[in-house]
Amino acid sequence: MKLPPYVCRAYLHLTDPSDKTNGSRAYAGVFIGLSKLSASYILYDHGTTKTHEVSNMRFDEHNFPLLDLLRAGAVHPSDGNLDVDGWHSPAMLKIDDTTDEELAAFCTCKQIEVDMPATWRPHLAPGCWTVRVHALVSRRDQDESLAVEVECMTFTSDKILSTAGSPAEMTYQLKPLTEQLQVSNPETLSKRAAPGRGTTLRRILRVTFPL
Repeated sequence: MKLPPYVCRAYLHLTDPSDKTNGSRAYAGVFIGLSKLSASYILYDHGTTKTHEVSNMRFDEHNFPLLDLLRAGAVHPSDGNLDVDGWHSPAMLKIDDTTDEELAAFCTCKQIEVDMPATWRPHLAPGCWTVRVHALVSRRDQDESLAVEVECMTFTSDKILSTAGSPAEMTYQLKPLTEQLQVSNPETLSKRAAPGRGTTLRRILRVTFPL
């Protein structure tokens, strides 16, 4: 079960019993997450503002309709979490010259992939993960450190994973394995972030994209 980019265009195919041709119709929506009750995707219908849980959908991973609406000036509840108009502006800046908000928005919109150090999950060392920045994590208050959600994409040593990995780690190819990663300031880790990591997005980017 692959995890597509957050808020990308998604299509649900339904068969209408009243249709004598027995053909299916495609309903367009937006992917907004995974169901906690079943192995299903959550589809958001912007026209009706309703959500649907579907086990099989088709995704357009390069189409983001809600972001297009925001660019056009439309109002949407999520516009406070993502700087749609200015997320690409830090592209020409050095990593340490960006704010946490700029860096998180840029990596989320670009779906940046980075190689994590073996210390990120020490029980699997020397194997390591490649992760993709998937979404911003909303802060409960301004004092909480900014974090992003990352999806584990690949692991370098399947042999180690099969002997030391947790059930969630061993099945990451079937069910998306996601985790929160602090953008900066590991000393003030969010209570919702995985403990004991001490790894930040900014630090990993310095290693992956050295100047």
